[in-house]
Amino acid sequence: MDAYNKVVVESDYRVNLEMKRDGEKLLSSWQISAFIENLSRSYYKNELLNTIESYINKGTDLENIFIIDESFKLNNIYKNLGILNLRNERDAKTLYHLGKPIGMLPNEKLIKINCVFEIFRKVNEILSEYKVKGLNKEKLSGLITFSISPNTTMIAIKEKIISLANENLNQSSQEEVRNNEQNKKIDQKKLANSIESSTVQVMSSYQKMESDFISLAITKESILANDIKDINETPSNITGYFNTFKSTFDNLIRPIIGIYNPNDNSVEIICRDFIDKTLYVEENKRFLDIKSISRNSPLAVCVVLGVGGLTFLSRHITVALDERLLQKQQAESAVNISEEHEIADLMSEIKQAIEERENNKEINITDATQDILDNLRRVNEERFVENAKDYGFLNEHAILKVRKEA
Repeated sequence: MDAYNKVVVESDYRVNLEMKRDGEKLLSSWQISAFIENLSRSYYKNELLNTIESYINKGTDLENIFIIDESFKLNNIYKNLGILNLRNERDAKTLYHLGKPIGMLPNEKLIKINCVFEIFRKVNEILSEYKVKGLNKEKLSGLITFSISPNTTMIAIKEKIISLANENLNQSSQEEVRNNEQNKKIDQKKLANSIESSTVQVMSSYQKMESDFISLAITKESILANDIKDINETPSNITGYFNTFKSTFDNLIRPIIGIYNPNDNSVEIICRDFIDKTLYVEENKRFLDIKSISRNSPLAVCVVLGVGGLTFLSRHITVALDERLLQKQQAESAVNISEEHEIADLMSEIKQAIEERENNKEINITDATQDILDNLRRVNEERFVENAKDYGFLNEHAILKVRKEA
């Protein structure tokens, strides 16, 4: 567990966000749900960004931080998340079902895993269309290991996946002969052409990227050396490779972020307590819980969230200590308690946790790295502010009350 999450999870504090709407007009249940969903999205993304920054500050390379190309599904449980060993059949299947990984900076191994998943999925779709048994997903771990091995080409990866499809096709053909079902005979040539056609776009995209590998490597070195201070300063023909993570993060409602460890070929999914429904419990210190929605004029909403939410909400909403907490601390202290100092100390503890260096080693956070994080935060906060203003909740009545758990 990174330093930031350790502080948030072990904190005795939680935050009540109380918001009263301007005006007498009521909102529909759909509008209230939409506001809560947008608040949840902004809070979750802020926790992801705090955790990402914490990992960067302890030395994780940007190219080993990745995003999945689709949101997690609300109706799935995702109970097997955490550390996924990609050499393990079950764990490789788990990552496959989440989606395809995209590195914060281009990472050849993650790119190959992305392509393996895409080719595997497309070949399976063709096999299903021809009523041929689909590829065994337990083969994914072996395919991943093969794909990231030195000198493995994308052509070799494609051929290995197609050979698995041919095994299934041969098995289906033998079953046809045994069952004498000539009327259901599979057109093997047509099937082979369909499989080949389905992989053309993946292969073409990879070949284009492969031709840019030298430029990508030089640009990454320039970023790490702080010669490039803004991602948009990268050469125009490769800027897209460096912006894919950001555009995916901005566009997805519930993104999944992972940390790839190339040394043991494992993946850690971060903030899984937002994803795994078995962790949706009151003991979860980061769980966003709706405490009340009052339709009395004015409409009021109260939610409880983790202290990490202060890192972005406090820039837009007044922060105060809960009255009972302030009275308790005044009673227990021999000196007068300053509410401002208490809040400042808590904010400082959270900030220090995010910025803590592993074993106090020196980590160089380049300007481009900071620019990436700042842009991700800016877009997320702007969406929260715009949404809260649109619904009339961002006003002088909004308050963040820090309270201590019993």
